Amino acid sequence: MSATSPYRDAAQLRSLLEQVFSAAYTGDESRLLTRSGLSVAFSFHAPDLEVLLDGRPAAVARTAETGDEVAVLFGEAAASAPAPDLRFSMNGQVAHRFWTGELNVPAAMALGQVRLEGSLIRALSIAPMMPAMQSVYREAWREQTGAP
Repeated sequence: MSATSPYRDAAQLRSLLEQVFSAAYTGDESRLLTRSGLSVAFSFHAPDLEVLLDGRPAAVARTAETGDEVAVLFGEAAASAPAPDLRFSMNGQVAHRFWTGELNVPAAMALGQVRLEGSLIRALSIAPMMPAMQSVYREAWREQTGAP
């Protein structure tokens, strides 16, 4: 952990987010992104990690067992994918508050703690997905760190 980040390194952040996305993108939350056809990227620094949630038709795998799924890419695969519709950029400290649900995102955007590239209207359309992901993140964080 550094002074600016609650994460040991990018591998810890990736591990947490892999748990979040594998649990949260089953069912209705997944369908919100795939129905919209959106791709959403997260650019984290301190630690550095690129993540892409891709609900565009070309990236979505459809299976008989799970229905709609979202393609999730990390690192170089995320960075080299076609440009996303939305990109949220933030440091590790802000990212942790974002994923726990403690961050007031509009205020953080106004303060420059979260930068958005893309349409704010489209960004607001993904808000219904956040509570499920944040719940999984909080549980995964407690399991990894022993935090209350």
